[in-house]
Amino acid sequence: MRTMANSLECLFMLCETDARGGGTMRILNILCGIAILITTAAYVHLIQHFSAAAPHDNPVFWAGITFAVAVGILSFVGGCLLLRRGR
Repeated sequence: MRTMANSLECLFMLCETDARGGGTMRILNILCGIAILITTAAYVHLIQHFSAAAPHDNPVFWAGITFAVAVGILSFVGGCLLLRRGR
């Protein structure tokens, strides 16, 4: 039972911040930023496969690709901002 209590204390410490507003929350920002960048890479890979198999003469295709690229760019920027603490 002591091990479970120690694990819960460690989880709590990861989520709390110190008086300066930073501290142990930083590791969560790094992990989330890395997760978002990996997800963005998978998303870009899926867009590439979709665009290779779809007909290129359809305007709906180009609207979808434009939207997908915009979402991918915003996702990449969000991941980078998490890694850089929003600076």
